[in-house]
Amino acid sequence: METLRLSLLFLHLIGLALLLGGFVVQLRAAKRRITGAMLLGTVTMVVTGPALVSVRRSLDLPVLDAKIGTKAMVVAVLASVAIIDWFLRGRQAWTFYAVGSLAVANLAIAVFWT
Repeated sequence: METLRLSLLFLHLIGLALLLGGFVVQLRAAKRRITGAMLLGTVTMVVTGPALVSVRRSLDLPVLDAKIGTKAMVVAVLASVAIIDWFLRGRQAWTFYAVGSLAVANLAIAVFWT
């Protein structure tokens, strides 16, 4: 079960790297937009996040419900904005910055909320 937890954590961090990496690379582009890598990172985080919490609970590891709830809300908004923008091909500048800001906020919550 520990191997599963570590594998999920690894995939979750890969998702974060895709999302933030895509955001940072697009900052240098003339037209900033949500890329396929950013969308893949978002979906990866949405899938692996709840799975990580489930595995932690099954291993009787501590889970801060308020922290997880806050992160879930942030990721839900982030994913909604990214997916709607991607499929509607709106490619609005504010959605790009919203997704990047929410990703950084989610990372800050993960690191600093103990």
